[in-house]
Amino acid sequence: MFNYCFYILLLLLLKVSDNSRNNILQAAKETRDCMPPCATDCEWNFWSKYGKCGCKSKEQLRHRTVKQPSLFGGKSCDGAEEDSIPCKEPSKQCKNKKKKCGKKKFACKAGTSCIKNALVCNGDADCVDSSDELKCKKVKLTCGKETYPLIPNIQIVGGAFDITTLARSSEVLDNSLFNGVCNNVYSPDHKKHFRKPYNVASFSYQVNQTHFLHYSIFNCHQNPLTAKRACRNMQTARQSVSIYTFIKMTQMSQLVGHAAGGDNAKLEKMIKDGYSDDYKYFSVKTVITVAMFQMRDDNLLLNEDFEEDLNELHSWYDKVEYLRLLEKYGTHYYTEGTLGGQYKFIYKFRKADLVKADLTDTEQRQCLEDDAKIKLLGADVDINDRCNFNSKSFTNNAVQSVSFVDGGEANAVSSLSVNSDEKSLTEWTNSVIMHPAIVEYKIAPLSQLIDSRIIQGKKKKANMETALLHFMKKFEPIRCNSFNAGKVVKDGRECVCLCPAGLYGAGCE
Repeated sequence: MFNYCFYILLLLLLKVSDNSRNNILQAAKETRDCMPPCATDCEWNFWSKYGKCGCKSKEQLRHRTVKQPSLFGGKSCDGAEEDSIPCKEPSKQCKNKKKKCGKKKFACKAGTSCIKNALVCNGDADCVDSSDELKCKKVKLTCGKETYPLIPNIQIVGGAFDITTLARSSEVLDNSLFNGVCNNVYSPDHKKHFRKPYNVASFSYQVNQTHFLHYSIFNCHQNPLTAKRACRNMQTARQSVSIYTFIKMTQMSQLVGHAAGGDNAKLEKMIKDGYSDDYKYFSVKTVITVAMFQMRDDNLLLNEDFEEDLNELHSWYDKVEYLRLLEKYGTHYYTEGTLGGQYKFIYKFRKADLVKADLTDTEQRQCLEDDAKIKLLGADVDINDRCNFNSKSFTNNAVQSVSFVDGGEANAVSSLSVNSDEKSLTEWTNSVIMHPAIVEYKIAPLSQLIDSRIIQGKKKKANMETALLHFMKKFEPIRCNSFNAGKVVKDGRECVCLCPAGLYGAGCE
């Protein structure tokens, strides 16, 4: 605000032409576009009316949205977006929601699943309660005399993906089922065969788990959300998979970029702490590939709870009801990807320190690479003397750093987080083979899973697509249009100002 007042005072003291006056006023406007005015508190919209009684929940729901996200440290919107009250009489449509299996299918005792009669007494538990394998006079094993364990950790690819947090969510696919099919894959590391679940169309173990180091340099103060995404999804020759490939709605692709990553809270704090100075960020990532997977295109076997919740949805668009489903499960599911491990380190340097060390951008990158090769891979590398300024190694000159570990056994992950050395990296690598994570992926909207097997499936699929657009609407940048370069974060409740290059501070002042 000081700069703006200075410009006005200048106009009063100096006699200037109309054109000059307009230029000065324009400069003042541009200067204060992202300057921090008085803090603006977050404000809720009014509650919606209560919806109809839920068939399963026996509740009526209402919903509210954020009218105005907080600005420049204003108070956050406390409380939930959803509220409910109990109800006694379910809507009439609930009476028709009981799923009937008919004579050609077997009705599992627990839940609402119907399975093919051919799956009864085949040695596999195709019902969640194994009721299809009870009272069998004769069992015809799907795999004959051979017994193959399920692929380790394959359940994780059946989880949903929340595009607003960039994190795995609740399970929507049941990857413990085989659907009467016996397919197996061989793992060179385990030296044994594993059985592939029905939902997985293809699965291939990689022969060698090799470390690939990737490096990136960026100025996070320019755009914290974009920078955070760069930390998670640095594009390289090995990592060219876009998580938005299967999103066909153009409105969605425009909104997704403004959602903040959920498990990047540490990185977000690091970036916000850097508003008071001019910083540069360096990223090092090591990637281990264990296996590649691809899911079937259609007729995927759903998680029973998810399928039941889909069947319980009303066939008309109840915004509160459908948004609740997305909040519970997430927004998308995995269609293909890579299992393995990732170890990422983000270093934060003062630009002034790098200038003082007289290192060019190319030299800084080389210093980063050499330092990482020595620490993580135990390589014998000749380092430029100027990399070790202030009597410290290059990365030890960072004023702050955070690490992210995906995949691996808990103890190995904990050790690696504390000790970023060759020994810890090796132990973690060995544990990733049995405990891989999804490190690269393609996704598709959950609405793609709704087909004729779901009651009123066609209508509900359209409703889910509408709900997804409403779900993402809270991240529209126009909600922060009170200043330039505003982005919505924290579940749509806060706006942050994203600075142009060369500026920093909470208001780019």
